[in-house]
Amino acid sequence: MKDKATVLRAMCVGFLVGVLAIAVPACDFERNRALGVSGLLGFLAQISRPSEIVVGRYCGQTASLTGAAGGFTVIDTLCQSACGSTTAHLCSGPELQGGLPGGLMPPGNAWYGGFIIHVDEIGSTVNQDCGGWSNASAGGGGSLFDSTTVAPNRDFCNASHPFACCDYVVLAQ
Repeated sequence: MKDKATVLRAMCVGFLVGVLAIAVPACDFERNRALGVSGLLGFLAQISRPSEIVVGRYCGQTASLTGAAGGFTVIDTLCQSACGSTTAHLCSGPELQGGLPGGLMPPGNAWYGGFIIHVDEIGSTVNQDCGGWSNASAGGGGSLFDSTTVAPNRDFCNASHPFACCDYVVLAQ
């Protein structure tokens, strides 16, 4: 049978693999040796039900641009300016969806970071975030928030739309 310190060390290593570095304080072996297994389990129960969650939400948009906007980094910089925050960035689909129902949404059609490649029924690649938002080809496509249907859509990269910008907000549980 293994001693308590070995068991705690194994629990911490296994937990860290599953949840990354969020449990670093749980792996203070000397402290947890004094607390025992029940103290460690109490700590793990606390962090498994956080009182706050950080999510991305729509905060504004850039000027209208084609798919050749200069890449993700340039768009993030434009979003930081549009939202007045150094953590603003190009919205993802789940961030826009998280604003439903009744949350802040782009007032019109807007590009967003789909980070997907879509192949149509005849095998043509039609949606690839316009080659990382660096291509205005009529043959490529990008993810588009459709303000009429309030749903995801796509458009060709030579079309001009603003980019939807999101920033991080803290939600209390």
